[in-house]
Order: sequence, then structure tokens, then C-alpha cells
Amino acid sequence: MDRVLITATAAFVESDGTELPSVEQTGTGDRLRELVGHLPVDQRRLLRLGVSVLQVISMLRHGRRFDRLSIERARSLLRWLERAPWKALRRLHRSLKMLCQYAYFAGEETWSGCGYGGPWIGRIEVAADPPPDIGDLA
Repeated sequence: MDRVLITATAAFVESDGTELPSVEQTGTGDRLRELVGHLPVDQRRLLRLGVSVLQVISMLRHGRRFDRLSIERARSLLRWLERAPWKALRRLHRSLKMLCQYAYFAGEETWSGCGYGGPWIGRIEVAADPPPDIGDLA
């Protein structure tokens, strides 16, 4: 399942014209394993089933397993999945996209490429104002 999720992540986030690092350069694989490991058992089973369905669809459409497709073909298959005639397949696409993109963009290596400077906590001093005087309202 790890290789399928990594291939899906690459298909979702990598393109030729961006400054984002490749999936291999980031710790995306480790973050994906950690995220999936924290899912409840029933959701992990559903994800495993969805990944198996993705592999079968890939075999039927391209004659290869999804994790062995080129990025262009994987991207094409995921676009088809997004517009699939069955709601369950469209939901699988949405779930994979959210999981993969969250794992990818959670790493600090990707922040500068997408213009995010990192969390503000600890970098910007926030002054606490005195509490409002609500006695005058009564």
C-alpha cells in the first residue's frame, strides 16, 4: 500500500513547472505510514480496499499495477477516478487526494515552494490586551 500512496502523491503534487521538491526528497512516505497507522481499524481496511480497487482499475486500463505506472499515466487514471460514474470511486479519489496532499505539504521541505513561511507561533510576538470592561454595559 505504501508504494501506491507514494505514486498517488507524486501524481497529485508533482508537475514540470513547479519549484516543489519531489516526493522522494521529502519524508512523505514516513508521514503517510504514520497517518495511516493512526487511522481506526475500519478506516484502514477501507483504505486498503480502495488501494486494491485502484490497482485493479490500473491493470484493466493500462495493463500495469498503479504503483508501476508513469506519473503521467497515474495522473490520468486519478483524473478518471475523479470523474468516475460511481460515487464510491469519486469518494476514493477525494480521500486519496486529501491524505496524500496532507502528508506531502505537512513537511517543512515543501513550505517554501508553495509560499508558506511556516507557523507564526513563536515567530511573532502577540501582545495581550487587557480584558474588556463589561461593567459599563449593565
